[in-house]
Amino acid sequence: MEPSAIPDGPTGLGTSAARPPRPARDADPDAFLRAVVRAGYPRRLEALADGHVPAADPGEVRAEAEFLTAELAAFGVHCDRAYVELMSAYRQLMIPVEDPELGLALSRDCLVPLVVDDACGRDGADAHRALGAAMLRGGGQVRHSRAALDSALHPLSVYTEHSFNELARFCSAELLSLHKEFYYQSFIGVVLETGFTPDVSDGIDTEYTRQRSGFCEFYATVAAVAYDCLDFVPNLRYWGATLRFWVDYLNLINDLMSCYKEVLNGEFSSNSIHRRAVQGGLSRLDAYAYTFDRARTAHHRILAAADPRQRPHVLRYLQGYVHWHATSERYRWAEFTALA
Repeated sequence: MEPSAIPDGPTGLGTSAARPPRPARDADPDAFLRAVVRAGYPRRLEALADGHVPAADPGEVRAEAEFLTAELAAFGVHCDRAYVELMSAYRQLMIPVEDPELGLALSRDCLVPLVVDDACGRDGADAHRALGAAMLRGGGQVRHSRAALDSALHPLSVYTEHSFNELARFCSAELLSLHKEFYYQSFIGVVLETGFTPDVSDGIDTEYTRQRSGFCEFYATVAAVAYDCLDFVPNLRYWGATLRFWVDYLNLINDLMSCYKEVLNGEFSSNSIHRRAVQGGLSRLDAYAYTFDRARTAHHRILAAADPRQRPHVLRYLQGYVHWHATSERYRWAEFTALA
């Protein structure tokens, strides 16, 4: 089922900037959260994970996190170990593999965008530096060469290249090239997000920015490294048919299941649900319903295109993504669902 249209909402990419922002019709975020629970959306989201059997072993998660935290520190990048455990659990829940070295490479691969994106959120200059690490190499002008050198020597840039070099042991050059391209193109959205204002008066197109900012093609193609039946080049028809829906699913599920912790942390003004409500003059609940419908449609389209070899891996990924949000302390899902 296709999602229902937002009344008076965006009609296409680039249209939101033409409309002046209006306050969301429900100004009280606590009332919005309670309305979401009363409307049954938490259970409807959890139903997308029905049948998921968690594959993550707590001991293996801790061991990977201990190794990766120490490795990051050796590269001059300091990261909370609990945060690293979160992403190790992410990978093991959704993309389990038997080879521990491949598993470590995949977990590192999943961790890097989160660490880099967090740094970019604190300092917009880091978004440009992360791009410059790859895009300014060989720049002819002196000022560009200096920027490239600064980027290449930055600890996060160095660690990113280390991650890709380790991943290269387990995939073709063609797949690695595509995977890296998906990583770097996401910084277009990261840069645009640095222009967001709390009152949504910035005029930045929410839809385009969200599509570009979530590293979603990158995260989807982690599975292409893990499983031969999902390798990108031999399965171009599958990825060509579904990649747009992977972007929707990964972004929108995150936005739906992040609302509670973002409201509590004062971060909800950047959530696409809030921005859709303000830019379209809607209630946040209407924007939430629209977002859920799109996520559910994406779930169906991704699964429908999978062949019998691919389907178990794809289903585990989709279900595990919801399960991870619902069980990670980061999202405080149990508190959210207890709201009356």
